[in-house]
Amino acid sequence: MNASFLMSLSVAWLRFLCTIPAFVLSVALAKAQPAPASMILLNPQTMQQDSLPSFPGGQEALNRYLEQNVVFPEAALGKGIEGSVWVSFVVTEEGVVLSPSVEKGLLPEMDAEAVRVIRSMPRWKPALVDGRPVRRGRTLTIEFRSAQDVDPVVSKPEVMPEFPKGEKGLRRFLSETLWYPDDARAGLVEGSVGVQFIVEKDGAATHPKVVRSLDPACDEEALRVIRMMPKWKPGTVGGKPVRVQMGLSLRFSVL
Repeated sequence: MNASFLMSLSVAWLRFLCTIPAFVLSVALAKAQPAPASMILLNPQTMQQDSLPSFPGGQEALNRYLEQNVVFPEAALGKGIEGSVWVSFVVTEEGVVLSPSVEKGLLPEMDAEAVRVIRSMPRWKPALVDGRPVRRGRTLTIEFRSAQDVDPVVSKPEVMPEFPKGEKGLRRFLSETLWYPDDARAGLVEGSVGVQFIVEKDGAATHPKVVRSLDPACDEEALRVIRMMPKWKPGTVGGKPVRVQMGLSLRFSVL
C-alpha cells in the first residue's frame, strides 16, 4: 500500500464525515458525557423518610400512658420484688401492636401485666422506609415499683449523688456507651434528649424517662444508656442516703 493511496483514503474518510449531519455527531458526543452531578446525587429529603415506629404523641405521651395504665399486681405485693420487664412487640404497617413477648421478666404476674399493657396500646405511627410504612419490631421496658416504697424523692439534697470518678468518669462513660442510632444518622437528626432519673439510696439509677424528646431512636438510646449506668455514690441528707431526682442532657450530633 503506497503513500498516495493512503492519502487518498484519508481524504475520502474526511469527506464521508462531512456528510454526517451535525446533530448526529452532537448526539454521539452527548452520550459519551458523564451525567451531571445533580442527576446522580441522592435526594436528602428521601434520606430523611426512614423512621422507627413511634407512640402517638411521642415519648412523653408514652410515659404518661405507662404511668396511668401499669398496675402493680396484688399477688406480687409483699414479695419485695421490683424492677423492669422487657417486652418486644411488632408494629404493623397500619400501626397495630402485635405479638408482645417478654424478653426479660420478673414474676409471672408482672410479666403478664406488662404484656397486657402492651396489648392495650392505641395504634402507633408505623415505621417508614423510603417514605412507605413497614412492619417493624420494638422493645419497651415496663417499670414496676411498689406503692409501699414511700421514701420521698429529693431534688436538692445536702450532698448530691456522684458518678464513679466524678464528672470526668461520667463523660467517659457516655462517650463509650452512647451510640448514634443508624436511623437518626441517616435522617441527619441532631440535637439533645433530656432525661430524668432517680438515684436510689443504694446508688442505682432507676425510673429513667424522657422529658425532652428528639427522635424515637435517640430517645430509646438515651434511656438504654441510663439503664446501663453503674451505681452512683448516693446523695445524702443529714449523713443518710436519700433518693434523688437527677437530670441529664444527651447530645446526638453527626460531627
